[in-house]
Amino acid sequence: YRSGPVFFDITSKGVTLYPKIPTYGLTALTDFKTRRKTGVPKLDEMMGGGIPQGHILLVGGNTGSGKSTLGMHFLEEGIKQGEAGLLVSLEESITQIIKTAKEHDWDFEKHLKDKNLFSVSADFIDIYPDKLLYEIVRAVEENGIRRVVIDSISSMESSAFARDYVRDFLLQLTAFFKSKGINCLATYLTNEMFGADARQSVGNTMSSELELSAIVDGIVLMRYIERAQEVHRLVSVLKMRGSDYETGIYEFRIGNAGLIVGGQFEG
Repeated sequence: YRSGPVFFDITSKGVTLYPKIPTYGLTALTDFKTRRKTGVPKLDEMMGGGIPQGHILLVGGNTGSGKSTLGMHFLEEGIKQGEAGLLVSLEESITQIIKTAKEHDWDFEKHLKDKNLFSVSADFIDIYPDKLLYEIVRAVEENGIRRVVIDSISSMESSAFARDYVRDFLLQLTAFFKSKGINCLATYLTNEMFGADARQSVGNTMSSELELSAIVDGIVLMRYIERAQEVHRLVSVLKMRGSDYETGIYEFRIGNAGLIVGGQFEG
């Protein structure tokens, strides 16, 4: 039997329990030869050809830096490849996300109607980590999901969830995803806005902010930097487990077509 406390709900249908998902005994269906593209060609190239099957990618960055846009890119690219996607939105309503996607010519409303895209939202006033976990697992198993975007993990930390609960949530979820060969892109809001001085391109607090980095397989950092009275958007790959990847820092912009990564930053 599984020991420890178990969250439960009492609803009109009776009592529903949410026991922990066992992480032992699961076989990881990861594959370094099979890569899932993000839909941003240069970023895929930076990561060695895309995200290895079954790997979890953490995308950290400032507010408005493009994390959610990259998540939508990832889902849109998957649908083009015939892979159903799941969007776990913990910040914006699905209505707002549909409107934002349409600005990039991505018809998420049609994807939802055609059942190529599914969504899970959370009301943090009345939600447990394990309840949210089960909603995600159920959506994945019922709909043949191959790609998942969680936007964002930092929302869980800023709500009533203790950081230990968030860590347990991710450990269970990543073990489940790996056992199914599912790729997950999770966004994480970093607090530091313009933390780098003229000798740096990455701020000082990044390593302490991304305390969940040991759980994930890859980390992409998106942030702003100010040089010569101009604000630049930068992207870099900080980690890609078991893969060769570029360590360069590249500039990017967000346009009608989404994220466009340009040349290497030389500031």
